[in-house]
Amino acid sequence: MPPLIWGNGTGDFNKASQQIPQLIRHAIKERKLEYVAPGTSRIGHVHVQDLALLFETVVIRAIQDPTLESGRKGFFFANTGNHSWLEVSEKIARIGFQWGVLKSAEATPLNLTAAAEKFWEGDLLHTERVQASTSVTSADRSFGIGWKPQKSEEDWQESIPDAVKKVIDENKHRV
Repeated sequence: MPPLIWGNGTGDFNKASQQIPQLIRHAIKERKLEYVAPGTSRIGHVHVQDLALLFETVVIRAIQDPTLESGRKGFFFANTGNHSWLEVSEKIARIGFQWGVLKSAEATPLNLTAAAEKFWEGDLLHTERVQASTSVTSADRSFGIGWKPQKSEEDWQESIPDAVKKVIDENKHRV
């Protein structure tokens, strides 16, 4: 089961992450970074290529070992780290301000209702699930069947400025 998936995919279809670029696009549009207060909820993250490696590992192991647990006992979590939305929001705000696309290096808190209106067309439940819920899991079972993610926490941290740059580049005509 994947948490927040980051990084660029290599397939033919959707190659981009959703939550962080959406947060950045909104920040550039508003010229300030807004997040769902208090921002302390935590969620795991995994690089898209590491998630693909996990799927590959699970399929291979299931073929090799027909006794591999499935159904309710067959969950393989994919996180390689976790973050809070406040941490991510503050980092994006600092970067956006340094690069001149945001008016402030400070992230601005919004209540759930205001955030739902701004981010998800008023959908409170979706907003809460995507940007205000805690979901921290352990990938022990995944590691136990041989999953070896390639991306590090440092790679995750470096992906945020890369995501900001990518969104700035796609919005150059608006900035």
